[in-house]
Amino acid sequence: MNLFVRRREELKLKKIKKQPDELIFNKEDTLSVINILSKLLRKIFYNKKITYNGFSELHEEYSLSIGLNKKEIYYDRNNLIEGMSNDNLTFRTFKIALEKMGYGITGLDVQLYNKSTGEKEIFGVRLNKDTEDK
Repeated sequence: MNLFVRRREELKLKKIKKQPDELIFNKEDTLSVINILSKLLRKIFYNKKITYNGFSELHEEYSLSIGLNKKEIYYDRNNLIEGMSNDNLTFRTFKIALEKMGYGITGLDVQLYNKSTGEKEIFGVRLNKDTEDK
């Protein structure tokens, strides 16, 4: 069994056996995925030391502020954690996870690498009118 298949199976087990003070994503979780959004979200969660309890509290606070009831919050949180654990994270799920933690995306940089020439370029956009695009 290759590393990625084994790691995916471990993540499935981890979702079932979550400990309240356990980090949602550890360093190995970050290294085990290829999808760039999955890797970036896991790195953010790991660097900020986000545990299941910590995320649940942030998620509940945000969800109550937008008018969700307890049952909706429970289902939304569990679906979001499952979506975040997916190896092919979508930008929508990425953005929602950050919003539930109290963050907003104000800009994005993408580094492109031309395989034939070796040239690297960075393209970026900012949502803040005071910050110029690269």
